[in-house]
Amino acid sequence: MHDEDQTLFVQSVQPSLEKATELFRAYQIALPVKDIRLFLERKYHLDVFFDGDPLKIYEGVDNVSDLMKKLSDIGKAAGIKIMFPGAAEKIFSLLAMFINELVEIEFKDLVPIDVWVQSISASTGVLKGKGKIGTKALSKQLRPLMAKSFSLHIENEGASNATWILGKFGCTHCNHQDMCKLCPVYHICKGPFERACHHESGNPIDAIQLPLKLKGKCEK
Repeated sequence: MHDEDQTLFVQSVQPSLEKATELFRAYQIALPVKDIRLFLERKYHLDVFFDGDPLKIYEGVDNVSDLMKKLSDIGKAAGIKIMFPGAAEKIFSLLAMFINELVEIEFKDLVPIDVWVQSISASTGVLKGKGKIGTKALSKQLRPLMAKSFSLHIENEGASNATWILGKFGCTHCNHQDMCKLCPVYHICKGPFERACHHESGNPIDAIQLPLKLKGKCEK
């Protein structure tokens, strides 16, 4: 898309919702219209407040808590409630991780904490307890611990990325695969966690629930 049509990438060029939707559909990027609208709002704020440069988002801060305060302060001064709607701590850590693979930045909070990373933490005994705990509260506890652990390694963004991938593609199908061969933490794993569900709808909610589910078998 960038090579063939730079409409969405040029600073101060703000395409209409119709044009942006047309571009996303042409390149088979399946976003609903409401998300494309948020994309345009984020692009506008990036252009106006950060000269269209994502690197400038991270200038002057080295952790996600300070970053969120920085964005909040800029937004309040400009009368904007949310600077980048739909993006929070996880997204900014994830973006920083990708940027750091291309150019070194001072921002070191490169650990996107989501339910998959929480799964690894629960299954390996880093998290202990009973009942349910909200994922937002859990993220605040895990992020400093994991950021400190990964910072001991030069390629810490690789370790962070690997943890996320293992949680998403390993733990999800753990009991259907020979995880003894696929999972590097199988020997200390007690099984993937159970997502807490709404008591009426049965849909997963933003919480994890202990005890753990049965982990996959080790086929020899």
